[in-house]
Amino acid sequence: MAGAEQFGKYVVDFEYFLIDVNRYSAKELLGLRNLIGGVFFLDQKKDKDELLRRLEELIETLEKLEPDLYRLFVVWLKNIAVLGFPETYKEAIGKVIDDSSRTSQRSQ
Repeated sequence: MAGAEQFGKYVVDFEYFLIDVNRYSAKELLGLRNLIGGVFFLDQKKDKDELLRRLEELIETLEKLEPDLYRLFVVWLKNIAVLGFPETYKEAIGKVIDDSSRTSQRSQ
């Protein structure tokens, strides 16, 4: 790999650490009030209904994200978090996101 020397020991034998999102309580993750806390909070979902309920709980945090971070979150949610969900749930989640987006734009 060209330029591999700048990555040192991380090129082939990289190091990483795993985060078990289920070890955090919902209160701890919501308390972070940021993108990562929100993603982890939703990633703990047990089923479709739980994801939707948690998303509604997260709205206040989402409305305070910077526009670029908010867009990243929406892309993650619509393309990753809802994989395999029925179309009706995807539509409900889209509605929550759209409502959040409109509220966020009014408050700016």
